[in-house]
Amino acid sequence: MFRNVQDVVVWQFNKLKISSSFAFCKDRTEIRQLLNYKKMMKGYAWAVSAGFNAALTAIAAKHFSSQLVRYGLVIVLNALMWGCYVNSLKALSSLQATVTNFAMNFLSSGLAGFFLFKEVLPFQDFTVYLRVFKCGRS
Repeated sequence: MFRNVQDVVVWQFNKLKISSSFAFCKDRTEIRQLLNYKKMMKGYAWAVSAGFNAALTAIAAKHFSSQLVRYGLVIVLNALMWGCYVNSLKALSSLQATVTNFAMNFLSSGLAGFFLFKEVLPFQDFTVYLRVFKCGRS
């Protein structure tokens, strides 16, 4: 089963880590809820990453002057965005993944426009950001 001492140490560490996180759980339903929560948090992390990659795609399309670099980055960042989005769909409902992805894309694109391209953002934009994030959490 174990090839060397390092395998034994890793196995014991993983066993300790799993048992300590489930030590406060009383029954199997609590363990299932904990695992679902962890899966959902990973899904939100994937959705946020997808939205951020989508915003980076827009930034790359505007910021770089070389056509080859521009198109290369757009293709790579779109592929990353789709990969992250598909992973978020494995853990979340399509509505949760889409709203989180959209909200992160909207917010990071607006902030990038403000900081990188010196665009003026009216106060109404910030109220829209807050509304979108509020809808995404409920």
